[in-house]
Amino acid sequence: ALFYLVGIGASVFHLANGIVTSTITWGIVTTRAAQRRLTWVVASLGVVLFLLGASTVLSLSTGTIVSTASAPKAPCP
Repeated sequence: ALFYLVGIGASVFHLANGIVTSTITWGIVTTRAAQRRLTWVVASLGVVLFLLGASTVLSLSTGTIVSTASAPKAPCP
């Protein structure tokens, strides 16, 4: 599971770095202040994606439910 978490972290970083770099290169974000704001927004998105992926990996590897949101109480008939 550790290697999966490292892979998810690398993938999320690659996605976030690509989004920031492409918007700067294409001229979508031009000022330094806008680049800083975009970096924070994309970093926040990256953290959310990493936590979602990590919770999925941990849930599949250990069998426990990481999130407490609407877990089924009884098996479906």
